[in-house]
Amino acid sequence: PPQGMTIGKSGTLDWGTTAKTNYILYVKGILRIYPGGTMNIGTVGTPMPSTSTALYQMTSVANVDSGLVVDGTLSVYGATNTNVSTLLTANLAALGTVVQVTSTAGWVANDVLAFASTTRTASQAETKIIQSVDSGVQVTLTAGATNAHSGTAPTQAEVVNLTHNLVIRGASTLLQGYILFNPTSTGAMYYAEMYWMGSNQGGKRAVDIQTTTGTLDIRYCTVRDGMQGNQGGFYASG
Repeated sequence: PPQGMTIGKSGTLDWGTTAKTNYILYVKGILRIYPGGTMNIGTVGTPMPSTSTALYQMTSVANVDSGLVVDGTLSVYGATNTNVSTLLTANLAALGTVVQVTSTAGWVANDVLAFASTTRTASQAETKIIQSVDSGVQVTLTAGATNAHSGTAPTQAEVVNLTHNLVIRGASTLLQGYILFNPTSTGAMYYAEMYWMGSNQGGKRAVDIQTTTGTLDIRYCTVRDGMQGNQGGFYASG
């Protein structure tokens, strides 16, 4: 698909921020924010409420033929998550489903958790989904752990909650999208979850940062489950 949607000079696209509302935008092709244009998916003063969700999907037909290209200003603010990372407080055996951690504050069923490897084998890091939050220090998973993870100091596994209520994604694991910040762009991204994004093509490596004279502030975001061609994540070339 060609360029499918543009925000021109002096143009602004504001997403709603009403409580208990699910906002959705699907774009096939490129959504381009030109210099002087702005898209706000929440702002620093008015982030997406914790009771609402926002989903921006790049509906690719071929991998990374749909994406978000920023020459102007992009503001992305999901709800604040103060418990992004915690530690195991008891060993988690392979096939184990009951997880004990320092705190489960703010976690809910269906959140995706990442477990760090506690051996020298990096591939033993894994993700699992919460089935239930049992207490302030325990959750039960929908499926058992693939690998064992230590919950004993000094090798306690980090447990990271990858889920945010503001999601930017491609269409699937094979039809991914991307975000390109061009040299003059201005951006801020807080508490956003990004997945099914990336490739080994220049300018389309998940979150591809080529900012030079512009500014970009990214904090407390997650990028997971993507990166076709083994390249992706945050790629800075500016």
